[in-house]
Amino acid sequence: MSSDLQQEFRLLSAIAKQHLMDVPASESCRHVFSLWILPSFTPSSRWTVYSPSRSGKGKSPFASYTAWRSDLDLEKFKSPVERLKHSKDLVPTFENEAVWLTGDDIEDFIQRIRGITIPFFPGTPSVVGCDGTSFEFRYDELFFGGSLHWWEDGPLEWRPFTEVVLKIAKDLQNRRQS
Repeated sequence: MSSDLQQEFRLLSAIAKQHLMDVPASESCRHVFSLWILPSFTPSSRWTVYSPSRSGKGKSPFASYTAWRSDLDLEKFKSPVERLKHSKDLVPTFENEAVWLTGDDIEDFIQRIRGITIPFFPGTPSVVGCDGTSFEFRYDELFFGGSLHWWEDGPLEWRPFTEVVLKIAKDLQNRRQS
């Protein structure tokens, strides 16, 4: 890939990553939590779980899945000739899907996470790497919230948390594929 195409792909990538990190608000649902899965060489994705707010009577809880199809976008930069086949102003390619949940599903997710205690400062990292998968989990309430991010398996002290969160993501992915 030429340096011009590399630069253009970097700009497209920055736009896509910002879109992926921005969690959309829902008028009738509250944000329960979001999880980002950010592999180095395959499409990055976000799961966001929503539950009906008090004003959302009659609405169902759901999980929103968004993936940046970096693999498809990268193909557009394979060569200068391939790049010319696509619009001058490229926009990132996203895959979006909703997975419908029940109130019991939301309670189950919250209970699986709620009882886990993890240290805020886990200690000195014992691993080093430059590729692999990064993760971020974000939970927001009106007056408090938190965010954790980790690479690969994360700190040993966080494993009870990271394993549960990744199990929830796997459960959601299985529902998406059924």
